[in-house]
Amino acid sequence: MPSTTPSTASSQGASTVVPLRAGLPAGYDPTQPAADRRAALRSALPPAVRALVEERSTGGSRFAADGSYAGPARAWTAPTTVEPRTAQAAGVIVADIRRTILAPCDPAHLLARVYALFAHCAPKSPLPPEVEAVVAADWAEDLGEFPSWAVDAAARQWRRSSRYRPSIAEMRSLCEEACREERELAERLDRIARVSPGATIGMTGGINGGTAIRAGALASMRRMP
Repeated sequence: MPSTTPSTASSQGASTVVPLRAGLPAGYDPTQPAADRRAALRSALPPAVRALVEERSTGGSRFAADGSYAGPARAWTAPTTVEPRTAQAAGVIVADIRRTILAPCDPAHLLARVYALFAHCAPKSPLPPEVEAVVAADWAEDLGEFPSWAVDAAARQWRRSSRYRPSIAEMRSLCEEACREERELAERLDRIARVSPGATIGMTGGINGGTAIRAGALASMRRMP
């Protein structure tokens, strides 16, 4: 069983490395390209869960909020029946992902990031301090659902691509794109976990009880080097 001690970023390593619980890739790095993050997470899933996540897909396209083409997409259909142990394992894993990788941004960090972005993109007519504080609170409310690394990535992208102050809607779109792979995986796992049982092939034969199912699901996930 992997150690439950959270991993931490090296002082000379990537600026954002998310410490994770046992059972998920150690030192998961959200600054990696989306394709690498996708491969790392999915390769760590138990085989039965990974098969359901990756199968039942058809080709499609993604579009941004403004209607522009945003790249290819794979439309996914949830299975109609799932073996009970597989469904419970999916529930365990998605809960861990949402507690760690997709945990909402700390309010203090979010406000600091918002004020820093305001400083980079100051308005032509500065707002009174009390109004600026209310505006920042609106930003914190509307971006608070996203993990800190997604907020950081969105702010970084905006700083490097525009000299104008962004709108909340524009930053939400960037945040959504930053964590799209992780949210998509979590949504699929959640839907698998909620499917009524019905199949006959087990994921971890011979294991009985919720505690054992959880242990088997987490133990079967391979840790990244």
